[in-house]
Amino acid sequence: MIEHSIDQPLNKFNITECGWKFIKDHKTDELAFNVYKRANPIASNTELRFERKWRRSMNYLMEYVRSYCKSDVYIAQAFNYEVGGRHPNSSLTHNEVCMLKHLIDINIIETKLYKIDDGRYAEENCETLLVEWSATFPYQFNSFDVNFPDELFSLPSKNVLECLHQKINQEKLNEKLASYKMLHTFNLSPTQTEEIRNDYINVYKTLISTMFECLEKLF
Repeated sequence: MIEHSIDQPLNKFNITECGWKFIKDHKTDELAFNVYKRANPIASNTELRFERKWRRSMNYLMEYVRSYCKSDVYIAQAFNYEVGGRHPNSSLTHNEVCMLKHLIDINIIETKLYKIDDGRYAEENCETLLVEWSATFPYQFNSFDVNFPDELFSLPSKNVLECLHQKINQEKLNEKLASYKMLHTFNLSPTQTEEIRNDYINVYKTLISTMFECLEKLF
């Protein structure tokens, strides 16, 4: 059942080779087997219901594997929607200007690299927001707002989500994504635009890998 529940969506998405490599690298098949061994005896009287939940969880995870393996399609589409829609010289809101200053302050954005005159925003009153954001990254700028199910394989997923959020904060992944949105409002060279696109894709792939690393927290 386990191998079939992985193989079926991978075949459907036409990512069998890449998908199985990702699964093996992250030992997801081993984890799934251990979860199945622990949960199945409990579910023996409701086997059909358990199997439906199992397949639902596996399909949820395989959607992320598809995005990882076909990043130039699925993650690139997200880039075009989330970042590519911003045009050079787009007006920045007060909060966006403050976010730009915040990202410069924490060295996510290098002003020299993108020829940004940070003195241009010196008059913007951001002190209150900067103090607040130094402690907690603002929700309105979060790109990694993962719609995570309450259960995976009939087990509570709270610890997995906590692990994921912790690693997102440690690696400043939301800050990096926010920087790409801000930078796209400047007059970038085609090379810089392509670099930002590639960085965006790689950050999202890092998120997906991190999610699968955190699956061990199911136990």
